[in-house]
Amino acid sequence: MPVLPSWLTEPLWGQFAALLPERPTYAATPPLGCHCPRITDRIVFDKMLQLLRFGCSYRAIADTTCSATTIRNRRDEWTRLSVFAKLKQIALESYDRIVGLVLDQIAVDGSITKAPGGGEVAGRSPCYERRATVVDAFFDLADTAITVRSLVRQAWTTHGWDGRPNRRP
Repeated sequence: MPVLPSWLTEPLWGQFAALLPERPTYAATPPLGCHCPRITDRIVFDKMLQLLRFGCSYRAIADTTCSATTIRNRRDEWTRLSVFAKLKQIALESYDRIVGLVLDQIAVDGSITKAPGGGEVAGRSPCYERRATVVDAFFDLADTAITVRSLVRQAWTTHGWDGRPNRRP
């Protein structure tokens, strides 16, 4: 059973795939003795949606279709290409064009706490930047899924299309 309904994943995948560079099915210079085809981007994308939905480890999501290392490597590749940020921007622009963002009515809340053991002496962890980049990529993907779902909910009452859900999402 898919992690999200197809009316939500198909538009996400269509835009996501358009942002990805073309890759050959087989590597031009494979490692010695390895001529396995490249795992398709769609499989890895679905695995990343499962990670978002279930909140489990890469190892728990990995199966015979895709390894945990492949998911991590492809995630890092897509993060370097800013695919998640671009996808989020496309979703927000689409939402603004169709429904309209009311940016003057947004409330923002936050808090600042003191780090008793931190400061200038402790410094940042060397893993912090990479971890922050990965978290930002997952937030962008989650924001995009939420935005597209909201867009489909808004459009459900005003538009008809092929593959439209039978009931309001």
